[in-house]
Amino acid sequence: MDCPDAVLTDIRMPRMDGLTFLETLKEEGSSTKVIMVSAYNLFEYAQTAVRHGAYDYLLKPVEIENVKHLLDRIELQLSTELMERKETEDLQHRLALASSAYRSRLYLSWLNESMTASKQEEMDKADWLQGGGLMIYSELRSSTADEERISGLTYLQSLEQSWSKLGKAVTLLQNGLQDDRTLHAVTLIRTPPLTVALKRQLRSIANSLSMELSMDGKLTHGIGPYCESLSIGGPQTYRIAQKANEQNFFECWEGLFFHDELRPSRNPVPINSEKLLDMLLSHEPGLQ
Repeated sequence: MDCPDAVLTDIRMPRMDGLTFLETLKEEGSSTKVIMVSAYNLFEYAQTAVRHGAYDYLLKPVEIENVKHLLDRIELQLSTELMERKETEDLQHRLALASSAYRSRLYLSWLNESMTASKQEEMDKADWLQGGGLMIYSELRSSTADEERISGLTYLQSLEQSWSKLGKAVTLLQNGLQDDRTLHAVTLIRTPPLTVALKRQLRSIANSLSMELSMDGKLTHGIGPYCESLSIGGPQTYRIAQKANEQNFFECWEGLFFHDELRPSRNPVPINSEKLLDMLLSHEPGLQ
């Protein structure tokens, strides 16, 4: 329930005096500004109330000008406090973005095996990577106009929030791999080894994500093999997950492709690529 910005109350109420009222508001964590209305014979009591958190007091008989002046002061202070809150929130948001951007650069340089020694030491301190888990490579091909396109941050948050239902998850947006209409991201998840039940959970979450982002484009995921230690096998598992997503083109897979679902043919059919290209360019009727 929303709290009022200000309350004018008599210092002597039937069931609760002013100090008790202030104490109740304090216990509830309310920031409401309380103005005590007091008779002259309770002047010292009103001053005590101010020392205990009352915003101010008015002495009876109350004059309209005094009330107006007091309300103007409250309005000015509320505006100042609102501005300060917005500045604080903006600063926190900028710090969060800076932290997220640094984390993404650090993790992506690790996955691409391009880390410096000092950065590798920093990654080694990430205890949660010492356990096992999965890598999920996600790709969203946009189907909307530029001004309606989902932001990278919103895409990242949707993925991380959904995959974290399975365990601790970190999602990284791969800005370097983006084109004008596609968003790429990789999610690291701490999970137990893959089982039939876990695969069902992964498909369920993938379906929910596809529905959530259906207005923004076509979403696909490639999942690499289970990694006993993400800190050791993470880069290799990441590359496998990325390749798995490249194979994710059949509707029957419903946007989620596990790395072990596509087996190489034992008897591959040789194709003469030069002859095939010539036939395509010449429109020969023999090519049906």
